[in-house]
Amino acid sequence: MPRRNYPSRKRRAKRAEEEEEPLRAPDLVTSGPEGWQVRIIQPASATKEYRCPGCNQEIKIGWKHVVAWREGSEEHRRHWHLPCWQRVRR
Repeated sequence: MPRRNYPSRKRRAKRAEEEEEPLRAPDLVTSGPEGWQVRIIQPASATKEYRCPGCNQEIKIGWKHVVAWREGSEEHRRHWHLPCWQRVRR
């Protein structure tokens, strides 16, 4: 009988179910200025590049950063570097 070099269908299906969602830290909602919603994006959740409106530099994939928007206008969210957001808040 020839040797099987591949996993059975049941094992492959089970392995696919186990690997569906990678572990990651949840994004944190923090207090912001009056009328603003602020969320801290963890590095594992940062899957796209953005441009920070505070310094006009790129926010790279995998960098922890802040997303802020005025309450009621979620379509106008902006991604900020943490130091840039803290500087603007003062």
